[in-house]
Amino acid sequence: MPAGETAHAAPEVKKWHDHNWDEVLAGKGTADRYFARSGLIRKDLLASYAPPGRHPPTVVLRSFSELQQAFEDLGCGGKASTDSETRRSVRFVLKKAHSSNANGIRFFTEEEALRIIDAECDDAGKGLDEKVGSWPSRSIGEVLAALNGKKTDASFLRWAAVAGGLAVASGMFVFCCSGPRLGNARGVGTALVAAPLLIPHAMVHQQCCSSSRNGSVAKVLETVREIQQLFEPPASKEGEVWVLQRHINPWLHCGRKFHLRVLLLCVGDLAAYVHEDVRLLLATEPFETGRWDSGRLHAHVTNMGVGRDHSEYSEDDQNLSLGVLGEEVAERFLREVIEVLGSTLSRLREAGRRHFFTRSNCWELFGVDFLMQAGSGRAILLEVNPSPSLAMYGIGPSVRQDLVGPDPLSSVPAMWRKVNLT
Repeated sequence: MPAGETAHAAPEVKKWHDHNWDEVLAGKGTADRYFARSGLIRKDLLASYAPPGRHPPTVVLRSFSELQQAFEDLGCGGKASTDSETRRSVRFVLKKAHSSNANGIRFFTEEEALRIIDAECDDAGKGLDEKVGSWPSRSIGEVLAALNGKKTDASFLRWAAVAGGLAVASGMFVFCCSGPRLGNARGVGTALVAAPLLIPHAMVHQQCCSSSRNGSVAKVLETVREIQQLFEPPASKEGEVWVLQRHINPWLHCGRKFHLRVLLLCVGDLAAYVHEDVRLLLATEPFETGRWDSGRLHAHVTNMGVGRDHSEYSEDDQNLSLGVLGEEVAERFLREVIEVLGSTLSRLREAGRRHFFTRSNCWELFGVDFLMQAGSGRAILLEVNPSPSLAMYGIGPSVRQDLVGPDPLSSVPAMWRKVNLT
């Protein structure tokens, strides 16, 4: 710094609630926030404004029962589910609609989703274990009712049919092995006696065998209860909104999943810009370790906050420039990002001010997360974050001002590319 000059501290970053919105909306003063931007930052609303094919298929939900239906709405159990590789792979993502930094995020394989769909649990979370526990004590009358087509639960009917066949087979085996001295009557009688004993135990055996390639009924119950608890206090506020999305098969770099953090600067009413320095944030663990394991969060979650919890996290190796993918790929991706964000903002503006209320004396910086789709390389918009962490760009209070300049309402630095709005 030349002699005689004084360093100017970066202006304090105010939170949304710290602004005097009565004055700002009256045109007095400025704000580094927009009054309303829920259509951009809420995951349940963003799905309505992102252009088709550029956002994961999304279902909004508020309860465990709605989660079960959401899995079906997103194709769980469809024709593709008959493929063993598809059933074992991670295919769904559950997120809180109003949170960021991967708070509460869960991944599911197709098999796990099918378990949750099949779980007939009541609000207290007791239904499935009570039901499984009751199968061995089903009476012969209930067995006969099932075989005669009287009303009973569907799963009991399925396993009763299976077990009935086992019982008849057992009787035929005894008949064939008993010899002429015992005769036909004893073989058939054995089948009839064995039936009420085999049916309930066969049903439990069938449930245990089909519940998971790795676990037992107890494991199924544990998983179902755990997911149910996500929708209950203290894990979730009453009526809290969630979204279930189809998992996008990611482009990999060095065998690892990554997402791309894009800075979006919205100014006035309305101009928009994308910063040319797009950061590529790598997962800490190879993607193959999590392809079949939904619990390996360090293979699936790529943000820096989660990555730093891992003993092998390295910022130098995991916070990279988009340019590592090659100049041609980087330029094409940046053009797609600008197009997707331009379309999203245009749709928001057309919808009115309820979900995106811009003003000429306001501006805001957003952190936008994109995924690059495997095979096609398409830019898929995941989410938009207010008050984004700028840690991947540097440390210190001046980082934001270095990026956006001292007053974005007056001028925007050269590193920002204009987003075309329709």
